Amino acid sequence: IAYGLNMNIRRIILTATKKFDGKGLISLPQSTVLQVAGRAGRYGLKFSKEGGSVTTLHERDLHVVEDAFAEPLPQIQRAGLLPTADIIAIYADLKRKEGITTFKELMKSFTNDMNATTNTLLFPCDMTRSVLAIASALDGIPGDGSSGTGGLELKDRVVFCFAPMGLSLIHISEPTRLLSISYAVFCLKKKKT
Repeated sequence: IAYGLNMNIRRIILTATKKFDGKGLISLPQSTVLQVAGRAGRYGLKFSKEGGSVTTLHERDLHVVEDAFAEPLPQIQRAGLLPTADIIAIYADLKRKEGITTFKELMKSFTNDMNATTNTLLFPCDMTRSVLAIASALDGIPGDGSSGTGGLELKDRVVFCFAPMGLSLIHISEPTRLLSISYAVFCLKKKKT
């Protein structure tokens, strides 16, 4: 629930204070604890006036939350950028004139253009591993991403690309394709009613 979730949440209970980082278990970084804790009592939502609370399931882990709040935040040295669907839609409009027709071509071009930046403070998040594989799998799904005629629109495709699916490249095509087709059918049925 750490990123991008705005729900009416009063209390966060961390069931674990370690996570798998791809190599082994590590303690949750301070930034992650604070990011997750920030979902409770979110400004502008139901519990924002009384505030939210955060705790741990096991008392032995409570020091992780306490330490995260007690320590000053480190100064940000660099920040990663991940585009919104609106930004990709603007980019798609520009690239259609250059003959880019598939979603995978669009995302590959966007990734290449983002990686060309020389900014030392901002950097593009790595989209080459999962995003391009998912974009390739979505190219066989009906809908051109801009027509409004049903199927998967561009914003829908972007949602699938950035969703934390955790699919390996070997198994990405069939599950993603089936899920996407189901979603596209849902979109088509919704437009007809």
